[in-house]
Amino acid sequence: MWQYHFKGHESVVHEERETNSRNPERELNFDLDESKFAEDDENMEVVRGAYGYPKIMSKNVVKVPSKPIITEISLCDYYLVRGTKNAFKVYPFVKKRGKATPAVGNCVYEYNEEKQRIVFSNDTITNYKLVDNNIKLQSLLSFIAMLADIRLDDILNLNKLKALAEMDIDDEITIFEVLELISVIKH
Repeated sequence: MWQYHFKGHESVVHEERETNSRNPERELNFDLDESKFAEDDENMEVVRGAYGYPKIMSKNVVKVPSKPIITEISLCDYYLVRGTKNAFKVYPFVKKRGKATPAVGNCVYEYNEEKQRIVFSNDTITNYKLVDNNIKLQSLLSFIAMLADIRLDDILNLNKLKALAEMDIDDEITIFEVLELISVIKH
């Protein structure tokens, strides 16, 4: 019946097997010669838990890095930014009768630091060059600036963005942190 259950075949004929009768030709001999397994006098230590026993921890234990926490940021009740500062996606909220719903549409912008790193600095001209070389980012930031009722120049100038967000920020911040700052600006 495995073909019926796992492969979905409908025309499988169910075969009944007699459970009491055994075929002597099919039986296997599992007699083991226990004399080949010698027992040694080895020191053994009983471990009741992994905590508090650093002497038994192996040197070969590899620590698995924890997964980064996925953050969700709402931008101007229009976009949802979902991910981490190293990799994130921007989705538009689905609107019904002009109001945002929890559902999102297709991804409009995807950032992956491994492909191209975008870091804004206090040098506004460098920030403009970063945005000018990325049409999707340029249109996203322009639309966000329009929705938030701030100028694109203020987003690309970290000092003005810092003043608008009323927060102290570093001299260099990632594009994810820029979007976080825009989300806290009161419009």
